[in-house]
Amino acid sequence: MTPRILACLLVALAAATTARADLEAGAATALREWQPLAEMYAKGLGIPRDDIEALHWYRRAAERGHAASQYNVGLFYAVGRGVAPSEVQAAAWITVAEENGAEQTDLLPALSKHMSAEQLKEAARLADIVRRQCRVD
Repeated sequence: MTPRILACLLVALAAATTARADLEAGAATALREWQPLAEMYAKGLGIPRDDIEALHWYRRAAERGHAASQYNVGLFYAVGRGVAPSEVQAAAWITVAEENGAEQTDLLPALSKHMSAEQLKEAARLADIVRRQCRVD
């Protein structure tokens, strides 16, 4: 193995190790900082209640694979907190949340009862997009 190839391999290994550490740090940040911050805004704990900020922080944690935050993003879409109500978006986020271990509730079946076949198809398509966006570390 030539010194140049060895050097390239070492650089690639270092980059992969750094990338994994960044992912792990992101998951830890989602649990330690973003999700609790979302809760503070959602419930007005020590700060004024702000649904738009709560949704922002839930979504950041959700995109790092935090299942409870994914569920909360879906819930916000379901009831229109901080965003225009969307049964399709709600169903997509809640589907992914439940797949990632969020406690199952009767919300998804209740939403599905009121959705057309077209909306259900769109929710499934959006759930695929959400799965790709969200990294489970």
